[in-house]
Amino acid sequence: KVQERGVCAHPMDSEDWLAEHLIHLVTSLAAEDKLPVLVFNFEETTCENLAEKVVDFLEAKENEYRSTPEFKKKMQDLAKRQKEAESRLKKHEKTMNNKKEEDAAEEDQICDLSDLGDLRERDVLPQFSFVRAHEGEGLDEEELADALRRVEKQYPKDHVLYRCLMRGIGVHHFGLPAAYRQAVEVLFR
Repeated sequence: KVQERGVCAHPMDSEDWLAEHLIHLVTSLAAEDKLPVLVFNFEETTCENLAEKVVDFLEAKENEYRSTPEFKKKMQDLAKRQKEAESRLKKHEKTMNNKKEEDAAEEDQICDLSDLGDLRERDVLPQFSFVRAHEGEGLDEEELADALRRVEKQYPKDHVLYRCLMRGIGVHHFGLPAAYRQAVEVLFR
């Protein structure tokens, strides 16, 4: 029952084998922009265990990336840009206090901060998530935040099912609270 080609050393009927192949399948589909996807399994605990293995994989990869010099440099650059933006904004506010309202539109153009985008360090980096709200597709970030607030009433933020939703992975079976299942349904659409 173990694959001979060295691709996967787990028995083919084990959760580890399923998880390894599920991770490969879902990340491949995400790379090809073919999400969302439904994966069925008739065992409730297997569904939850597989989701946990996928989210653990994504979290481990994200933690590896966050420790790289590349990420640290990006965060330093973002912090520098944030300080520059704050400085420009303070200067703008000071200028606005000294100018008449008719000059306001001209100053707003000079101090436009829209090019800076989202400078905060995210809880979940988009490249380690299957949520596509950051790309302007399907749901927006407010819908995700609203669904997560509802789920927080059922599960703390460190619970595996909450962590899964944060990364675009939903588990759906009758044994879960109705509010959680509804959140999964809304987010899937």
